[in-house]
Amino acid sequence: MSTNKTLAMRWMDETWNAKVETAMNELLSPEAVGYLEGRTIRGVAEFDAFRREYIAAFPDTRMTIEDIVGEGDLVAMRWRVSGKHQGKLHTCEATGKCVEMTGTTWL
Repeated sequence: MSTNKTLAMRWMDETWNAKVETAMNELLSPEAVGYLEGRTIRGVAEFDAFRREYIAAFPDTRMTIEDIVGEGDLVAMRWRVSGKHQGKLHTCEATGKCVEMTGTTWL
């Protein structure tokens, strides 16, 4: 498996599943830009703030990579995330319901 795919899998597992606080500093470029939930997030501090907000709303978050492909410097992942909505996220109050979402990430 390519180094880039291994790093992408570490990102998903350590940042979201294991909730390792230092993983983002190690794995994310300070110049990183993400387009998440209708907003642009730049750099480690903004990514970490989004991650903390999301995990506060879904403390039992479980991220599963369903497909991963990589070529050269690019890695694309199709993932599924699940969790129980237990806290406020953006303007949405906790519902107490289990949710499941799918998405794609390019790195």
